[in-house]
Amino acid sequence: MLEVKAGNINEMPLLLERYHKKLSGFLYHTTGKADLREDLVQNVFYKMLKYKDTFTVSGEFKSWIYTVAKNVMLENVRKNKNFKNHYDVSDFQEKIDSTQSSDENILKEQELNQLNKALSKLSDDKRY
Repeated sequence: MLEVKAGNINEMPLLLERYHKKLSGFLYHTTGKADLREDLVQNVFYKMLKYKDTFTVSGEFKSWIYTVAKNVMLENVRKNKNFKNHYDVSDFQEKIDSTQSSDENILKEQELNQLNKALSKLSDDKRY
């Protein structure tokens, strides 16, 4: 990467060869979208060239490239809202509402059972 940073972009194919498969796997596992990962990998290498001056000698290249990949993925999420773990609560509102009413019904049924058990323990004259 230091060669690329110095302006020798002929070294970029070597980086592409070494990191393409790893980045592809990383982006697939974080997005869950096989059709999207190649676009994101290309964007990572584009950003590497664009921001090559931000790479420092003191930092580890692997950490830097994965940070670039993470930022590309997050940028895609913000633009397209197509991340597998992104959910809108309103998508589940009906399910939440039906669950709450089911929970309420279960609680009422349990309370009614407890009441009937308590009433059955009372003598006939105290029950009415």
